Amino acid sequence: LGVSTKLGRLATGPICAMGLTFVAAGTGALPPASAPVSAAQGLAVRLATPLLLFGANLRAIASRAGRLMPAFALGCLGTVLGTLAGWAALRGPLASAFGADALKVVAALAAKNIGGGLNFVAVAGALGLSPAPLAAALAADNVMALVY
Repeated sequence: LGVSTKLGRLATGPICAMGLTFVAAGTGALPPASAPVSAAQGLAVRLATPLLLFGANLRAIASRAGRLMPAFALGCLGTVLGTLAGWAALRGPLASAFGADALKVVAALAAKNIGGGLNFVAVAGALGLSPAPLAAALAADNVMALVY
């Protein structure tokens, strides 16, 4: 689909993958949230991180990242401040939508904005985010990323 169709040439691979996932989830082609699916997802995350690091040259990363650390720290600070401001402004609607999981959703999305999708999954898992709010947060984040 990525290069063989007009839509695939217009959209990037990740956007096509997200669109196909939305369609597959909406039509029931993907399995619903369950203990085995959650276990497989958790195992994949735990295996993916070390596998990514095995191929990395950590010395080169450390020497190159040194110049970027101030900008990254500033971005992290902005994300944390924006998260706190958003929570203060939208606490009521978030609490009514997600109940006890509202703050967990906010924390997982903030982690995703700082460190990517693996951070989202790791923080959501560490905080015990329920499957329905997890799916809603991922869907909202993906839709907003597409809009952006």
